[in-house]
Amino acid sequence: MNLIEKTIKREGIEKNLRLLHVTDAHLVLWDERDDKKIIQGGAHKGKRVSDWAAARYERFTIDSVPSCEKFATLCDWIRDNAKDFDAVFFTGDILDFYTDKAVEFLEEQLAKLPIPYIYTPGNHDFIFSCTPVEVVRQRFEKICGGSTYLQKLKVGDVAIIGLDDTRNFYEEQTLVYLKEALKGEKHVILTQHVPLSTKELHEEYINGRHGRDLSLGGEGICLNDSWKTVLDLINAPDSPVFAMICGDKHNDHLSILEGEGGVPEYISPLCAENPPVVFNIVK
Repeated sequence: MNLIEKTIKREGIEKNLRLLHVTDAHLVLWDERDDKKIIQGGAHKGKRVSDWAAARYERFTIDSVPSCEKFATLCDWIRDNAKDFDAVFFTGDILDFYTDKAVEFLEEQLAKLPIPYIYTPGNHDFIFSCTPVEVVRQRFEKICGGSTYLQKLKVGDVAIIGLDDTRNFYEEQTLVYLKEALKGEKHVILTQHVPLSTKELHEEYINGRHGRDLSLGGEGICLNDSWKTVLDLINAPDSPVFAMICGDKHNDHLSILEGEGGVPEYISPLCAENPPVVFNIVK
């Protein structure tokens, strides 16, 4: 399988790492349980799930291969090549929208993986559903390792910490957990679905297919000031954070987060149409 390779240098880590990033697979699955259900939230509120699903299935069938088939092939490949990676991290929108069948399929695929992984949800995982968000959140707790608000995976002496920004802000629980999760760490990669706003990213969004900035904070979406709290933690003089890695935008991007920390923010392209990204973390 072709992979996109990227390298991040970090002095002082115990050993070099190879971390596989999977984002925005947009799995479209539904069955007879959804025939009469109506989407309850988001921009497509009021539509029948089955009608919406049929259109989205076509959108994410690339070169005659449905997104669910491509994702299953990817998970098989990860299983067969697990020795080449130290961990896998997922940054949301693995589902295009929530259905019982989609979650069941996702659980089956994740069960194949013989190496550590961390799953951070995206907005599509939680919305465009006929199921209340809190019910969806409960279903995802196991997938997310016990909490949808924050996930943490230690790989060597590097901590991968996933943050929930699925509603275009950080939940209060996420902020509380993050402050605790950073304590005692020396090397941290933050992951989340929606990227934090930067000047370069703002320009790309404005001039891109959306015509508006969909990043979090800054000149993007500011539903509250929670993004400032996270940015302050990233830029603190004693901060262990050396990179942020996101999805959502569907194309490749690199810029530097606002503030004195000089922390790079990487955005990987959607796996529904592109190969996954390998981040080589090197001394």
